[in-house]
Amino acid sequence: MRKLLVVLVVVLVVGAMQFARLEYPSRVLTKADVDAYVRAIDAGITLPADEKTEILAHLRAWGEADDGKPVFMLNLMRYRDALRADVPGIADRALSPRAANTHYESVAIPLLFRSGAYPLFGGTPQGVWGGDTPSSNVIGFTRAVDDWGRVLVVRYPDRRTFFEFLCDPAFLAVMPYKIAALDVNLVPLDAEITVPNASWIVAALVAAAAMLVGFLAGTRRRLA
Repeated sequence: MRKLLVVLVVVLVVGAMQFARLEYPSRVLTKADVDAYVRAIDAGITLPADEKTEILAHLRAWGEADDGKPVFMLNLMRYRDALRADVPGIADRALSPRAANTHYESVAIPLLFRSGAYPLFGGTPQGVWGGDTPSSNVIGFTRAVDDWGRVLVVRYPDRRTFFEFLCDPAFLAVMPYKIAALDVNLVPLDAEITVPNASWIVAALVAAAAMLVGFLAGTRRRLA
């Protein structure tokens, strides 16, 4: 029984370490990495030149400032009245903006999990005012910061994971649906206040399992 306990503890510890490695890979981007990712994104998306140039410049600056830490990406989105006509790559132009984004998420979210990222939260604002000026906020009512249609928070293990996700051909194929359907604001955040990290939960389960096995082993010896 003691050998079984040792084997089980080793397996659980190795599993916890592997999980922690996936949660915190620490793969800091180099300038060459960022250059390669930005070139791939540039080739993969079609937007008006000035808009694309500004997005790529922000991505480059953010990538080159990489610190290797996890990223919590806040998506603040507002549905358009109709799909943007200047965004190619959409098979069905008759889709409503909400339907187009639903299609986008049905493809993109499984890709997130495959990349090692995952959504922590996604939802539709309840809406607190539906008069002449619709409002989703209880504080802050100017158009620039109000009337959101969709909010999403995604955890990426690091910035490299985010860039790899953006460069995935499957993602690039469906990204036009989101761009055409929504005004999108992406805000990368550091984690300062969070619920217990999943790696700590795994470690607690490892400790609990080890104690349980030890208790059962001791009980068996006493009964013998």
